[in-house]
Amino acid sequence: MQNISDNQRKASAAFLVIFGVVIIFLGVRSIARTVKAPFDLPIFEEGPTAEEIFNRELAKKDTDSDGLSDYDELNLYRTSPYLEDSDSDGETDKEEIAKGGDPNCPGSENCGGAIISNSSGGSQTGSASIPSNTAPQDFSALKGVLPENPTAEEVRQLLRGAGISEEDINKLSDEELVKLYKQTLNAISP
Repeated sequence: MQNISDNQRKASAAFLVIFGVVIIFLGVRSIARTVKAPFDLPIFEEGPTAEEIFNRELAKKDTDSDGLSDYDELNLYRTSPYLEDSDSDGETDKEEIAKGGDPNCPGSENCGGAIISNSSGGSQTGSASIPSNTAPQDFSALKGVLPENPTAEEVRQLLRGAGISEEDINKLSDEELVKLYKQTLNAISP
């Protein structure tokens, strides 16, 4: 056996101590990372909701090939995205809308609401929508259909039926709703 000097023993012991400390440090560090990892989730920017993605896809589709997107048929016109002529009167939904008719009301029948084009080229369903790009029209027939002195809740129901969001409806007080309704009703009479 060889004689190992004291200096060599001290150097070997120092090396083993340093090596042991490094191993312990790396082990503690690895354990700490493993424990913290589930809490270090990446922060994502808020992206589109599933509903927004679904609506974008509907806006790209025209299942019945009538020239109206499925989104418009379901949300604007309340027509069938599967039938190019929702009311089966021989005219496609798009043709009826272009003429200012109601694609849910066959032929010359009066079903209550009409589709009226607006100045941006789109259309809205509702009997109180007045086109801004045309001459004044006679809406006097509506006066007999619409209540003259409705409650605020009746006005809310009419607005919901016309597709106005609950958020927009709730921006007005009961008094404001009734006042605007009466002003509109007076404005549509000849």
